[in-house]
Amino acid sequence: MDKTYSYQIITNVNGRHILIINKLIDIDREPSLHDEDFDAIYINISHRSYEENRLIVRWTSPMRVVKCYLKPRFATSSLHDFMHFASNLVDGYCSTPYDKSFTDFIEQTYSNIEKYNIRRVLTDASATSARFYSSLIKYEITRGRISFTNSTIRGLARGYSELYLSWYDNQETLQVEERTKFNLKMEELGYAEKSHFVERIHTCPKCGHSHLLFIESCPQCQSSDIHQESIIHHFRCANVSPESTYNYDGQLRCPKCKQFLHHIGVDYDRPAMVYTCNTCGNTFLQSKMKVICSNCGETSTPEALNPVDVWEYKLTRAGIEAFATDEALLQIESKDIYSGYSSYADFTRAIQSFNDMSSYRGQVLIVCRYAYNYNGEQGSYRLFDVIRSLLSKMVTVKVSDHNNEIYVLILAHEDHVEEEYNQASSVIEQIFTEYAITMKGFSAHLINNYVFEQGDNEDEFLRRLELKESDPTNQGNAILNDHE
Repeated sequence: MDKTYSYQIITNVNGRHILIINKLIDIDREPSLHDEDFDAIYINISHRSYEENRLIVRWTSPMRVVKCYLKPRFATSSLHDFMHFASNLVDGYCSTPYDKSFTDFIEQTYSNIEKYNIRRVLTDASATSARFYSSLIKYEITRGRISFTNSTIRGLARGYSELYLSWYDNQETLQVEERTKFNLKMEELGYAEKSHFVERIHTCPKCGHSHLLFIESCPQCQSSDIHQESIIHHFRCANVSPESTYNYDGQLRCPKCKQFLHHIGVDYDRPAMVYTCNTCGNTFLQSKMKVICSNCGETSTPEALNPVDVWEYKLTRAGIEAFATDEALLQIESKDIYSGYSSYADFTRAIQSFNDMSSYRGQVLIVCRYAYNYNGEQGSYRLFDVIRSLLSKMVTVKVSDHNNEIYVLILAHEDHVEEEYNQASSVIEQIFTEYAITMKGFSAHLINNYVFEQGDNEDEFLRRLELKESDPTNQGNAILNDHE
């Protein structure tokens, strides 16, 4: 291959045209190159700086570059070691563009594009996070990765790749909150489903990153300049103090009675370990753990960290079809996880995710829980008309039904909780009253309302949502009693 040119195009045994990149080149801005000129890309650059490698990978991206969209991309084997943790951005590595592994991969990719009828039109992937994720998922489908195995990847905010979201280009700049919302929308729309539980990790309560430093410190002055040593118990005089107080000219001598100690188990024992702070001199049995986020610098405690469950996902058949035609993008961009109707499982997931949503700081969730029946019987008719009325008159609420009860979720400002609750409950009761007139025998009444603030325990809150109506803790108005 002649490296005197920035690029060249060759034809492989299957008649596929391969664009060989010999020098740094911005393909979308190269006027002599057109989309129809090549079917695949081979990066023939190596031994350059990491930043230059990253740049050529960005300029040939099958997810972001119009002329390269969804096209197979390999790189010379010698480039692999210079890519560091960005090596997964390339489909594969081989010694020449004629390599059988590259040839077979090209055919498999185009076979998947045809099999799933994938629309090869690139939307502006940089416009919104949803468009970036959708472009990424279409890319994964063309590679035959419709079932995804989670793995730890350096550079990700949470340490794990999430729902086909491995480390690509500006992935780190996309907020954890945006990825959480996208995953929830995927599930609610039936485009993806959980395969199995992977791990429970803990993230920063401020920014949601998992890049945390756990530091043992003094409980009195918070300094980490501490050391640990044994406590010595002298049997003869019953003195108990740190080993450093016994050190005397290379021997152990009791600081209380001045006797030398020779045999452990006979003269003394070591019943425990003790910490001593070199800063303030404080002695303590248990250090205090503090946690510093390496991303935002927030200092917190282990108890304050947000638990996050990491799941392995897979795309459903409906999801594959929706992403192939870009229907998924239209649905996802128009859906708000805190509005509309959803199953009770999705309803509770939206509540659980609230602690991770930094953009909702200063707001709370109000859940109004109603019991309903028809002619004194529960579950004897369908609720679609009632729910349709709720959503038509209250477009910003989320509604679900579960165990013959209706749940209405309201997003409210923390300074106007009672006011916004009163307005919403008035509309809800009016809808129920109107429906009872048209549907004789229908009745509904409020069981209770519940307020969830960021930082609250999700499991405890969800447990309260399912307490029996007769439970004493369901008595009283939570809006008035719980919210300050």
